[in-house]
Amino acid sequence: MSIGAAAVIISMFAISWSTSPAVFIFFYSFGFGIATLGYIPAIQCNWKHFPNKKGTVSGIILCGFALGSFVFSFLCRIIVNPHDELPLIKVTHGEVVDHYYGSAVYFNLFIQCAKTVPGPRLHLDGNAGRVHFHPQAT
Repeated sequence: MSIGAAAVIISMFAISWSTSPAVFIFFYSFGFGIATLGYIPAIQCNWKHFPNKKGTVSGIILCGFALGSFVFSFLCRIIVNPHDELPLIKVTHGEVVDHYYGSAVYFNLFIQCAKTVPGPRLHLDGNAGRVHFHPQAT
């Protein structure tokens, strides 16, 4: 699993710097191709336990992976942008217009990421909108 995650991260970084369609296609295919190797052990293990139901087991496992990503996308939106704010900032680069969210959405993302890291904690004071640093891990 960690090899697949690393491949996706490396390929996404390479894709962001690519300037040609060939490089984009190569890294997209390579990174996400390796990431799908995580499906194979789960399917093979269940094929051993249900040798007469290989098709059903494969379908259930692949539906589980797909439903997990479907639910996770909504969960991420609820955590990061709970008030459904629209992008407020528009930056124009020639004919391309990029839309960016305000600081409240980025602040939510920062706080949620900070909660996953072990160690000292940041706490938001709801009344004043300030962040307090607590050195003890909770």
